[in-house]
Order: sequence, then structure tokens, then C-alpha cells
Amino acid sequence: MAAIHEHWLIRAARQAGVAGADAIHLHAKAPVEEAWTTVARACHVTDGELAKKIAPQVSLTPAEFGLAEDRMRTLLPEAVARQFRVFPLRTERNRLIVATSDPTNLATEQAIAFCAGRGVVFELAAPSQVEEAIESTYSPERFAEQVLTTE
Repeated sequence: MAAIHEHWLIRAARQAGVAGADAIHLHAKAPVEEAWTTVARACHVTDGELAKKIAPQVSLTPAEFGLAEDRMRTLLPEAVARQFRVFPLRTERNRLIVATSDPTNLATEQAIAFCAGRGVVFELAAPSQVEEAIESTYSPERFAEQVLTTE
């Protein structure tokens, strides 16, 4: 399969020198979740470790969920976060820093910028990390807890 038709995640893993990446073949149009699972399994790393290893290859920073600000959920509604599978982390210089597992999706970047009313900067995270952050932040239980502690 020609490199041009391979998934960006595989190319990034190869460029990063991740062991086992040379043996993987996955078409460019494969769903991003499938690509992350395939590459992580084949390379014997967690998807979080994979994100840290390949982020520099796609000119991104690995997402730092520990630095996420609770107030970001007001800038990016739950429906948008779930639809585009992204998680708002923080703002810097009037830009919204967002965790994504698919930095190649320009439509996502444009939609988030429109919704948030500011520029968007992606940081790389595995789909499972993004999903976990969405669930723990936007869940009804978490929202009720935040309301009760701020009053």
C-alpha cells in the first residue's frame, strides 16, 4: 500500500521510530479510533504513550489533562465536545487549547473556532483520553457537584 494512502497516525508512528510501526498497514480513511487501537496494539504501547511519542511528528504538544481548567466547559458546550470528540483544556492569548485525537480534521477546528469565538490550538491525545475527560467533566454528576460546591 502506498504511503500516501496510509493513515497519518501510522506515518507519524514510523517517523517517531515507534517499534512495530513498520509492520502496520491501515488505509488513510480508516476511522481514527480504529487507527489508534491498531497502532497501539501493534506497537505494544498504551494509546496515551503513543500520543506522547507521536505528537512532535505532527507538530503538536501532547495534551496535558492535568492542566485543564474547569471553566472551559462554558466555552465549549458538551454537545460540541462530544460531536467532534475534543476536550477544551485552557485558553492562551485568546485561543482555545483543545485536546484531539484527529488533528487532521480541519472542519473540526473551524467548527470549534466558530462556536468558541476564538482561535483553536490542538494538542494531541488518544481517543480514550478525550472520552474519559469528556465523561468526567460533562457528566451530570460532575455538573451537580460543581454547582453545589460553588454556591
